[in-house]
Amino acid sequence: MKKGKYGKTAQFWYEYLEKVWNLILLFVATRTNNFDLHIASLQKLCPLLFSMNNQNYAKYLSLYTITLLNLPENAKGLLRNRGFSVSRSDTPAGRSPVDMIIEQTINKHAKTSGGIIGFSRSLPAYHRWCVTRHNRSQYVSSLQQVTNLDSSTIDGHKDMTFAERKLSEKSVRNTMEAFSAFINPFEMDTDELICLSSGCRLSDEIAGDLLKAEEFGQKRYEEFVKERLKNKTVEFKDPLPKSTLKTFACASKVVSVKSKTKEIQIKVQRNLFGKLLILSQDHDVNIEKVLSYPLSPTPRSFATPDGLPLKTNKAVRYSCMPLIKENF
Repeated sequence: MKKGKYGKTAQFWYEYLEKVWNLILLFVATRTNNFDLHIASLQKLCPLLFSMNNQNYAKYLSLYTITLLNLPENAKGLLRNRGFSVSRSDTPAGRSPVDMIIEQTINKHAKTSGGIIGFSRSLPAYHRWCVTRHNRSQYVSSLQQVTNLDSSTIDGHKDMTFAERKLSEKSVRNTMEAFSAFINPFEMDTDELICLSSGCRLSDEIAGDLLKAEEFGQKRYEEFVKERLKNKTVEFKDPLPKSTLKTFACASKVVSVKSKTKEIQIKVQRNLFGKLLILSQDHDVNIEKVLSYPLSPTPRSFATPDGLPLKTNKAVRYSCMPLIKENF
């Protein structure tokens, strides 16, 4: 399936599932203090950041990953021996990252009402707060334990409660219904890459870019490590070259309006009404007349942003047929 035996759509979604599974493994690595799995998951995540132009994440996550790989063996041994994540209870697979635990304990308990804004201008008061912060946190933590308000002693995962399990099952059912109502990527007769929500057939160029994104990102990742971390022929802080890969967004329909001097491309803007409100304060703007013009390239009630007819679950109408028959 990964090589495209069942079509490009199935190939794309299989690769997507692999990436989601990698994120789950990254989460599991932290929960179980699996240091080697943590590094392996990060190595698979870095190429995706390079191919999708997440430059800051790509640079610093690569540096973090290479640093972990080149740690001395005794340091790796300490991290493998419950030094990579922290557990605040006896619940299995209930460990959390160190920085998160610090935020939930020392930093949280040491904060005062309103933060440190009230006394931060007084240098002696700020110094006293820094010196006594850990003691303040210890007192608050001890008080919570005495009064049974410490949530870390709860036996069991929050995700395993009845309400959370019910919500998760509902999300799974909704996902399965969405695939049934629209397009199942693993049951298609065509070899083309198709957008599941709109049914749009992507061009060969866009499909090729999406399917080779992982390979492209892996190449960029290896070049980055070689040039900026090993050989250091390029400065680490220098900007990364942007990826030119096309995505689903490139398949959207573009509508332009020509004026006497230039051609304006119509785009969907979230802050459109905010701009109209600002203009109405200084100018006489007729909102009713403005709203008589289209606010997007295509009417959202009839078509998707790429210009295709809006797809709906027509099977829902079947439940209304008996009522219509009785009325007529």
